[in-house]
Amino acid sequence: MTGSPAGAAGTFADALEAARQRHRAGEIAAAAEVYERLNRADPSHPEPWHLLAVVAHQTGAQERAVLLAEEAIRRDPARGAYHNTRGSALRLLNRMAEAESAYRRALDLEPGSPLYATNLAVVLLETARPAEALEMTGRALQAAPDDPSVLNTSGLALQALQRLPEALSAFDRAVARAPGFADAQSNRRLALLQTGEAAAARAAAEAWLARMPADRDALTHLAAALAQAGDAPALARLLPLDRHVVPLVPLLADGTAPDAAFNAALARHCVDHPTLQADRHDKATAQGRQTDDLTVGAPPELRALLEAIDRAARRLAADLRRAEPEHPWAGHVPADWRMRVWGTVLHNGGHQRPHTHPAGWLSGVYYVQVPGILPVAEAPEGRAGWIEFGRPDPALNVAAGFQLRDIAPVAGQAVLFPSNVWHRTHPFAGEGLRISIAFDFIPTA
Repeated sequence: MTGSPAGAAGTFADALEAARQRHRAGEIAAAAEVYERLNRADPSHPEPWHLLAVVAHQTGAQERAVLLAEEAIRRDPARGAYHNTRGSALRLLNRMAEAESAYRRALDLEPGSPLYATNLAVVLLETARPAEALEMTGRALQAAPDDPSVLNTSGLALQALQRLPEALSAFDRAVARAPGFADAQSNRRLALLQTGEAAAARAAAEAWLARMPADRDALTHLAAALAQAGDAPALARLLPLDRHVVPLVPLLADGTAPDAAFNAALARHCVDHPTLQADRHDKATAQGRQTDDLTVGAPPELRALLEAIDRAARRLAADLRRAEPEHPWAGHVPADWRMRVWGTVLHNGGHQRPHTHPAGWLSGVYYVQVPGILPVAEAPEGRAGWIEFGRPDPALNVAAGFQLRDIAPVAGQAVLFPSNVWHRTHPFAGEGLRISIAFDFIPTA
């Protein structure tokens, strides 16, 4: 781990620091090239391994991040940062016990780190241990009493413990110190809704939308505040479910609709996908399974479907831009987007809890296989497996005042809808598997 030469860039340490500065400036690819070169120049040095792990984590390659962090740890096991990076990648892989262990090891090595304590608190929250999380954020606050991230995580723990006035106070302190901290602003609005302060929640949502137009979380909270206040006309203008929720048949490149053989190939891909997991803590699916990125190993049928859905989404976006230029969602069509795609497999009794997709502008679902689902609601149980739009998460403290729209899933059909609209599925009842493919259109420009 000595300062070995690194070509024209000067010493190893000089080149490493220059690459770090580029990394901090957002030039991730350029920094990664230097880290790779330094790694080849001196494979015994742990820091290039670690920084490559950070790059992998930041760019979504979590499995690679874990492996690279472990290489750094093998070379220097006494650095808390290396265990912290490993823990952050493990957390995103839903390997929560391993993530917790990694964060605890980081804290053992650097007990005074508010970052490591806060990261551990997040895992504790995500594994339903809010009291332990609050204890850990208390430890972090001793070291960094004004840190907005620590205050925000403390607020989340207090919120989970139903200590809502204290949670709101923590979020207030976080946004006072970092007014642009989107997560803390969102959590503060939620706390206002939970305490029944609809007018304050509305004002906070409108203020954030003035700063960040079309922010999906703020639109969701604004809708909840309008419903909580009983302002049905304003809510109907914000969420016109009859216009913005659009069922359609995606047409393939040759102009035909997907057929049974096409859907059978999609069903096999979903069911056999290596990332399919049951009842993940970070997903809305209950009594069912969900994949990560479904495009990994995609068969031709999935590629053809996504092209068809993308064409339909672009037509819808163009129509919305022309028809509703002043609408806070429809009037803010992104210049371009990327698609995030995953599969959902529900068993008898399986369903999805009310949720939104805050990363997207537009979202959708394509139905691959829907055995035994009635196309009409002949009785309340006839809606089993249907998708419902408009019902907020109970955590938003909205018992009435919202409008609903139910749609029966049909194999070979899709539904497009605003990402900020709450939606859920009625529990599926029947034999076989209800298989769907969901997607978010995430703005890139």
